[in-house]
Amino acid sequence: MAKKKTARKPSGAGTGQPPEPANKKQWNYDQIRAMRVIHCSDDEIATLCNCTTKTIERAKRRDPLFRAAYEQGNAEGRQTLRRAQAHAAYKGNATMLVWLGKQILGQRDVVRNEMTGENGEPIKFANADEETASRIAALLDAARTRRADAPSGDAHNVGTPARPTKPSPSK
Repeated sequence: MAKKKTARKPSGAGTGQPPEPANKKQWNYDQIRAMRVIHCSDDEIATLCNCTTKTIERAKRRDPLFRAAYEQGNAEGRQTLRRAQAHAAYKGNATMLVWLGKQILGQRDVVRNEMTGENGEPIKFANADEETASRIAALLDAARTRRADAPSGDAHNVGTPARPTKPSPSK
């Protein structure tokens, strides 16, 4: 007796994996990469690929070729942007020089806010009782001590504590 031929098992059968759906999305990986180079959002990619953002998110998790194209596009887009910024800075764009200094070199603006009373004198608290006034004075002394003890290079990171304003009247 001849052996009966069995039908071929669908993909995934017997492997513990669900079979691939017949309507599985086919991707143009070059298009995905190109869209990420110009920083298209997942929503924009979904619109251009005629699918949902959930499909894009699923493809990033499950499809290694999609994920590779997506990440390569991200990297190329960042490189291109960084190159353009550096070019603008080297041509003398002061704003770009400052911005790149902050981003790459960790430079930052130091803004000190100090509040004073009339003629530069300390703020007077007319409605403060003695206990509140002594607590405020202790806080100010602690802040001054902390500022004085800060290493010289880090003094701008400590900041100048804002002095309390006149308390609002109690109801």
